Amino acid sequence: MTEFSHHSDGEWTVRHDPERSIEPCTAIVEAVAAVTGTEPTLLPPLGDTVDGDAVNAILSDAGSSVGLSFAYAGVEVCVEPTGEVLARRVAEGN
Repeated sequence: MTEFSHHSDGEWTVRHDPERSIEPCTAIVEAVAAVTGTEPTLLPPLGDTVDGDAVNAILSDAGSSVGLSFAYAGVEVCVEPTGEVLARRVAEGN
């Protein structure tokens, strides 16, 4: 089960469990969908922003110490090596 947490500052945390069958890219799309209130299928393709295969490979490696940060669909996304996905709307004017 994907765990969602909403913070008072508008940030969402989505916990991705690398042991689950869900790929990290799917967790990222779920987090952005939660922040924007958009159905995941209505978001632009994540592959237009980042290389999904590379993201999945890096974040599926349980021993990895690599995290990623990028903007996608008007949302700042920060993915920790632990599988935690932090997502918040990009401030107006940024």
